[in-house]
Amino acid sequence: MNLCGQRVVHEASSRRFTCPQCNRSSAVCPPLLEKGGVGGIKKRHCVYKSRLDALYSHRGEIEGQVEDCVGGDRAAFSASRTDVRVVPFVESHYSKACDSLVREIQRVYCEPDAERGRVRIEVPLCRGISSLQWLKSQNIRDMKLYFSSKMSSSPDTAGSIAAESAFAHVSAVAGVGAAWMWTGLHGCSLDEEVMESIKRMTDDDDNRVRAFGGGRFDPGGNVAAEWEVFGSFCFLIPRVEFVERGNVCVLACTIAWDSQCDAAMLSSAKTTGFRTKEAAIEDALLCVSKLAGPLPRQASGVCSRGTCVSSEHNPTIEGWNRLLEEVQDRLCAVGDVAQGENGTFSISPSTALDEYLRNGQKGLDDLLAASSPNVGVGQSDTTGKRAQDLAKLVLARRTAMVIDEEIDCCDVLGSLQERDPKAYQFLLQMPNGQCFLGCTPERLYARSDQEVVSEAVAGTRGRGAGGDIEKDFWLAFDLLQSQKDGLEFQLVRESIVDIFNSLCSRVTVEVEKSVLKQGSVQHLYGRIAGTLESGVDDLDLLKDLHPTPAVCGQPDKDALCFLRQFESFDRGFYAGPFGWFTNNAADVAVAIRSSLISPGSDQTLVSLYAGVGIVPGSVTMSEWNELDLKIGQFTKIFDSSTEDRILKSPNMSLLSAQVMVEELCRNGCNTFCVAPGSRSSPLTLAVARHPRAKLVPGIDERSLGFWAVGYGKATGHPCVVITSSGTAVANLLPSVVEASQSNVPMILLTADRPSELRDSGANQTINQVGIFGKYVRWEADILPPSDTVPVRKTLTAVSNAIRLAYSPSSSGPVHLNCQYREPLHPVQDPWDDLALEGLHAWLGSTRPFTSISASYSRISIVRQVDHTVIDAISNCRRGLLVVGELAQPEDVAAAKHIAKVLGWPVVCDVLSGLRIGDREGEDMNLINYIDHILVDQEIWEKIEPEMILHLGSRLTSKRVAAFIEHVTLNANERGDPGPKWILVDRKTPRYDPSHLLQMRLECDLSDLLDAIQQGHRQDTSIQSDYGSLLRRINDTVEEAIDRVIEESDSMSEAHVARAISEYLPSSHGLFIGNSMPIRDLDMFGAPQRKDLLGSPVAANRGASGIDGVLSSAAGFASGLLRKCTLVVGDVSFLHDANGLNLLRTGSMSPALTVVLINNSGGGIFDFLPISNDVPEDQFRPLWTTPQYVDISGLCRAQGIPHMKVSSLAELRRSLESSWELNRHCVVEVITNIETNVQHHEYIKSEVKEALARYLSDDVMDGTIKRVRLNRVSLPLKKALTTALGSRMTYREVIHITMDLVFSDGTSRKVIGEIAPLPGLHKETLESAMEQSSSLARLVEGSHFSESPTMMALEKRIPALNDFLQDLGVEALYPSVTCGMEAAIWEALSSNEMEASTRPPTKVSGLLDPSEKSEVEIRDMAASLVNDGYQCIKVKAGRVEDPREDAKNVMLIRETVGNNIILRVDANQSWTMEQALIFAETAKDVGIQYIEEPLKDPWQMHSWSTFSTIPLAIDESVDQGLFNPLDPSCDIPSSVKFVVLKPSLLGGMTKTVELCDAIRSCGRHPVISSSFESPIGLLHLSKISSIVDTNRKLHHGIATESWFAEDFSQLAITRLGQGRAIMSSVALSFSKKLMSGSKSDGVIIPTCSSVVSTSNIEWNIMQVYPHIHSQAFAKDGSSDMDVVLLLHGMFGSGNEMASLALELSKCLKLPILCLDLPGHGGSRWKNTVDDMGQHGFQMMDILADSLVELAGNFRSCSIIGYSLGARIALLSSLRHPSANLTSVISISGGLGIQDVGQRADRFKRDCEIAAAFDSLDRSTFFRMWYDVSLWDSLRDQCWFDEYIKEKASSTPDPENVLSDMLRECSPGRTSYMKDDLLDATKHPGRKIFMVAGSDDTKYTAMVQELEQDAITAGSVSLSVSILEDVGHAMHLENPSRVATICSNIII
Repeated sequence: MNLCGQRVVHEASSRRFTCPQCNRSSAVCPPLLEKGGVGGIKKRHCVYKSRLDALYSHRGEIEGQVEDCVGGDRAAFSASRTDVRVVPFVESHYSKACDSLVREIQRVYCEPDAERGRVRIEVPLCRGISSLQWLKSQNIRDMKLYFSSKMSSSPDTAGSIAAESAFAHVSAVAGVGAAWMWTGLHGCSLDEEVMESIKRMTDDDDNRVRAFGGGRFDPGGNVAAEWEVFGSFCFLIPRVEFVERGNVCVLACTIAWDSQCDAAMLSSAKTTGFRTKEAAIEDALLCVSKLAGPLPRQASGVCSRGTCVSSEHNPTIEGWNRLLEEVQDRLCAVGDVAQGENGTFSISPSTALDEYLRNGQKGLDDLLAASSPNVGVGQSDTTGKRAQDLAKLVLARRTAMVIDEEIDCCDVLGSLQERDPKAYQFLLQMPNGQCFLGCTPERLYARSDQEVVSEAVAGTRGRGAGGDIEKDFWLAFDLLQSQKDGLEFQLVRESIVDIFNSLCSRVTVEVEKSVLKQGSVQHLYGRIAGTLESGVDDLDLLKDLHPTPAVCGQPDKDALCFLRQFESFDRGFYAGPFGWFTNNAADVAVAIRSSLISPGSDQTLVSLYAGVGIVPGSVTMSEWNELDLKIGQFTKIFDSSTEDRILKSPNMSLLSAQVMVEELCRNGCNTFCVAPGSRSSPLTLAVARHPRAKLVPGIDERSLGFWAVGYGKATGHPCVVITSSGTAVANLLPSVVEASQSNVPMILLTADRPSELRDSGANQTINQVGIFGKYVRWEADILPPSDTVPVRKTLTAVSNAIRLAYSPSSSGPVHLNCQYREPLHPVQDPWDDLALEGLHAWLGSTRPFTSISASYSRISIVRQVDHTVIDAISNCRRGLLVVGELAQPEDVAAAKHIAKVLGWPVVCDVLSGLRIGDREGEDMNLINYIDHILVDQEIWEKIEPEMILHLGSRLTSKRVAAFIEHVTLNANERGDPGPKWILVDRKTPRYDPSHLLQMRLECDLSDLLDAIQQGHRQDTSIQSDYGSLLRRINDTVEEAIDRVIEESDSMSEAHVARAISEYLPSSHGLFIGNSMPIRDLDMFGAPQRKDLLGSPVAANRGASGIDGVLSSAAGFASGLLRKCTLVVGDVSFLHDANGLNLLRTGSMSPALTVVLINNSGGGIFDFLPISNDVPEDQFRPLWTTPQYVDISGLCRAQGIPHMKVSSLAELRRSLESSWELNRHCVVEVITNIETNVQHHEYIKSEVKEALARYLSDDVMDGTIKRVRLNRVSLPLKKALTTALGSRMTYREVIHITMDLVFSDGTSRKVIGEIAPLPGLHKETLESAMEQSSSLARLVEGSHFSESPTMMALEKRIPALNDFLQDLGVEALYPSVTCGMEAAIWEALSSNEMEASTRPPTKVSGLLDPSEKSEVEIRDMAASLVNDGYQCIKVKAGRVEDPREDAKNVMLIRETVGNNIILRVDANQSWTMEQALIFAETAKDVGIQYIEEPLKDPWQMHSWSTFSTIPLAIDESVDQGLFNPLDPSCDIPSSVKFVVLKPSLLGGMTKTVELCDAIRSCGRHPVISSSFESPIGLLHLSKISSIVDTNRKLHHGIATESWFAEDFSQLAITRLGQGRAIMSSVALSFSKKLMSGSKSDGVIIPTCSSVVSTSNIEWNIMQVYPHIHSQAFAKDGSSDMDVVLLLHGMFGSGNEMASLALELSKCLKLPILCLDLPGHGGSRWKNTVDDMGQHGFQMMDILADSLVELAGNFRSCSIIGYSLGARIALLSSLRHPSANLTSVISISGGLGIQDVGQRADRFKRDCEIAAAFDSLDRSTFFRMWYDVSLWDSLRDQCWFDEYIKEKASSTPDPENVLSDMLRECSPGRTSYMKDDLLDATKHPGRKIFMVAGSDDTKYTAMVQELEQDAITAGSVSLSVSILEDVGHAMHLENPSRVATICSNIII
């Protein structure tokens, strides 16, 4: 790919490959697919549909569905949307990630082609290497890119948080290749055309696809040759990226193509891209195949060799003097400068120093601001007096250094990063090798949607050498007092403010003036935030902000003209913008502190750039020296080569030390903890001189040793500890013991006196050889350096030490005792070159002297153990997975995969990496509270597994260890075959405290995963019963713990543990102190949904001491390069108080928040038996050792901020404040030992009681026998408040009824509701009905097993997907999922779910004041209060002026008083300006929250800047803008409530998960209805009670008043306390629906009429939901088209009402339900005997009367059921010319053909008629319906009530019904089949026969009729069979019957 040349469009190559499965042709050749790079790519091209579906189910936005790789009709990709596909698991090894990436790229090829598209494939990978390390390993001559965001050293502010929210979880990105690239033509700036092109290519919701790059400082200036290749700007989307994101890394590939990518489209840039998908994929596969694996850990610190052979400044010092004189002549005098801004301060320096030492830079800033006159930003005159005058000019200098060797740019950037980790780091390397890189502290701007932040940086001073805090302060104080620097800073800040004022609707100066601390320099600093006006984009920001006065001058145009005239070199990209853009976000730095590296044939040219601001008063040499200071980070790297540095060593001691340090650095061991001392001077000096050595100085060797332990735990790399001789060495023993016991690599370099001084009484001399005993893996006593002994012996000793420290099976500390003779300082003492014999090649290279391969063996575990072990694991039906401490991220990922493959319940230690910050329940059945479960030993037998697979080693919980012992011992005593306890660990140290271990596997967990995947064949559902049992018990315990913790008002250590686990930011690490903190976090820590893998967690559990914890945590944070939190007890904290000194001197390290639990002593001893057996006066001073230290004073002495917390309300606020401070701090939490013990004991007792209740319940199982769906319509009393609500006159829902049969023979019916709402849900009622019908068939017959009375079930509702995992159901509509889950929930819940047995759920009322008068508003509000509501939500945003809304709210407040909670819901109606007007007007009303105030929800990020009223989100969640389950989601800080609609979100399980996530981030969930029926509201009430256990919130589920009056009182009851709650009355409605209403609970509006014909007086009921006038006049006349419905025997017209209502919705016609004589209100005009005497048969009379009635209408369609169907068919046959347009027979017969059978039938019907007359109605109807014909009807949940109602409403005093049963018997009527076939041979009246599939008799009849009709040539006769209904289908499923009938009639 020619990325440097002209515009390139790739066409497919001539070599082609045809996929054997889909026959698609590819230009990708087989060798490329077979060989590949490090990933070991195999020849895989097509995949099966199941794998595709699995992939697509986890990716981002997809249009349509992928059916197959052959002929799929899926549109490939949207032209305006990137298709993001994330592989749904975390790979444990890089090679596997590469394989996955190739497979997914090949899948893209197999999909249908499109003209354009963008696909991004992401493979999550466990963290192990950095992006920069990965980039260094890629030896690809192609585009290379690196960018890491800055870490602020100033406290976070609202504006910066909002502006960074879109990318806060991404720390660094490296990329190779280019999927798309834009290179600016020289002389052209980045314009709208190019920016639009970039935005189109980077359009994805999560900002994953980003365009990285930069631009020239002066696009219009002359271009030097060295900058030609970069263009005027260069932006690219990397082909392959390695991203550090959260707790994982991501290997990603972006594929883009566009058939229209013609270069001529852009006038200002060259574009490089692909015209075809095939070409893009070929390039992607080629790029991936070239990827190299990451360098070994030991090679990551290799340094570039080479020496600076020449250096030249441009301008020279003379030229600089002349230039400065010219500038000074041009500069104008600037107006008065405010004293507080740039002058001396009114406070004394000593006071300022004291405040700085107490509270850091922020404390000093606050003090200076308070003590200085505040003129305000923007009030000083900083403009020139004349238009042509310059107020400021920034002059730059180019330093050209020639290096005599090739340079690795990644090494250079790595060195810069190590020295200044908080700055931006960037690198852009072109294919020709030229590289622009830098390390800049200055941000141009950052943007997330409309929120933007920028920074003002100016003035420079150095830092205090060696971490000297006081010297650092005086340098900063001088900077703050400097008038020259203050003026320069003010010019920069005011310029940005002015620009923001022109672009933003709101601007806030969040940091007015502070000091920005960087690695070697510090600057004046300010922060400005704003909300962009609509339409302002990145191009506007770039044009206005660049160049800032900080890099150009003021005014910028004049300054630029001056620089073009007088600056004699091309700045190129230096001081230009560098960063990334997407459609929704950007992060752009100012590329200062940068260099251009240009490789040559044998030399490298390094151009260094730096600039200084010149204002009146600038001093020439001061500015020149500042330039030297700024490029110092570069010049130190190139001062001398390794060879020079070593060869110029003044003496042998320093020579030997430098050789050791060099070899250590080449092996990646470049972090050195250095304690002061004389004997160690050679080592210290060697470290100080090395360009890649990272120094950690400290005064206490013990503290430094533990710092190294923490660093090793975080990185897996050994830290090197350097000490002097004597007791300094002995102080390392505690840390060495911990490192040894924890298998943490560590290298000890201890200086020693020469051996001749041992045992001589020499000062500071002890026997240091063997001082650490068996706790080191290896040690060597290095002889004093001598030129008679080759130095290579020292090198080999170092190499061996590194090898053993890294040992895969037993890593740990190693000890090199280094003897040194004087001189120890760098004084000349000549030495012989023979000392370097054999080192010349080493000196001239960058490779270690001895290369070490520490890769683990990949031998299959199946070869290491007997196959029976894997078979035993695979076949285990009751397995328990126990995950202990896991130190390596790849082990954490593998453990999670093992849990997924096995499907076993998982017990995770707090140090497993799967508890804190992991996504609860994702692929794991996590048992969080096993320690509490095991409190009651009675349960041990019930939960005993067949096998325990133990991953990792140490466990925190003693009870878990005891349980493992119990299980193993029982198995041994029973003589069970096979191992019951299998331990798997990569380390060799023994772990078998109970001496019962039966099998140990020493391997990587990834090896075990491979073996299990190969040998595991068991379905995970086999484990479901055991897993469900443990999960239910866990939920029972969790509910008990939650209740106790939430109800407690006093602070306890359990609260601290819970708060840390819930609120810990996902980007943080966690270090845990020993004693009680780790036990509490293991017992009470709950996982939260934050990241794919848990947060890094560590503790010193090797020896479990309380010493060195603070220092270890500091090293842990530094190793992780991320903020960390330490939880530690007071005694442990004081034991390592010197660790505070490491924090004091480690200001550039990531911030460590120390949560200090102060219970005034060793609280753990109060939990031990000794507390009861020793007198109090002995126990307290000797065991708990109470301490009375002033912690705040101790922190103040070390300059560490301190906060004290003594209440629950303060705890979270203090934690969040400390986390946002961005510096080390201590949060002291005050607890009480006695109270804490009592609280723990109370929790223990409550857990025992809960377990006892659980054990007393019987687990019941059974089968779901029948599932039925009923479409229900509820008339509305008033319009709904939704978009389409005004058009609705009724609310339609679907009720799901389930018939359950338990194993004990009992049965139960339950109900759920599917309620999609038009205008709110995407799915329609019809589509939901169709999907739920299919689902119902799958659910029928399913087996279930649950405890029916377990309260814990309500804490975690069973997930529908888990329940149906084997039924093949995917992608349910949200409303369907919700309804089915509600039904299943009921099915698996208690038989008695009365609301009266549960605590009440508070609900809020709803009031819409729009278009209402003040009187009406007052009445409505008063009515709600009178009804018992304590909370009212007021609708707003429906009038133009928000002041009107505020006026209404104030009126309501005045009416209801101050005790009623008021909420406001604006439904995203306001602009920011309108919303703030409302907030300001109503600020004193006392509004709990405003729900969705803004049209642009992203602007909520800046809401808290302008208003204190909390916000709530609702639609934003439904729209997917804010997803609390997404770890990268940044919910605005102003949002305190989240409103959730379960039916819109996808069910109750999803709602519970969301509520957990919402609470974990400190918000409150509020459940809201979608205007469900009382059935749905009942379920919402239950879910509300689950998620709101304390009943503190009011939920929006009181919407009954919108329904007919019958319902308005069902769910609301008034209580004496005046609270409105969901009542048990609501349940009565559900029971009524489930048990009695044949009309399915439908409230049907009707009117009745009586119409007379010759023989019958007809009672007619008209249904009119749509037609509000009667169908006919009282005289019976009408000119309308109508539909007549005829019921069956023993029915009535009312029985057809449900069908009539459904028909009326489809047909919009009057639907008339007729009563047959004797049924309902119709009657015969003559007696049956009279009619018989006239020779009429009753059926003929009925048919004729029906036709006579039909004659009153213009036309008539007749639908008859059973008897009514036979009458309708007979009417049609007897009167072919009547106005009957169609006749529909539902379950209607045609008579009996055989004469004998006809006589038998008549006889039987006469007997039934006699029984009807003689038996009571109830007995008769039981007998009548007890035949197979009614099987389906009997299965209905309301059948029993149906019988009762029929028995009570069928009196028949005149025996008319028994007469009709006899006279209308099929045995008395003629056979109609032949006549029917004849009548339908001609077009005309339509005859339609319908039967239900469950009605086998009538189904067979209509199927036979269908065949006969075909034979006879009938043209107007049709038949249909409805599935899953029986004979009485019009009752069982009226909506489906109505659909068919309406289609026929229409």
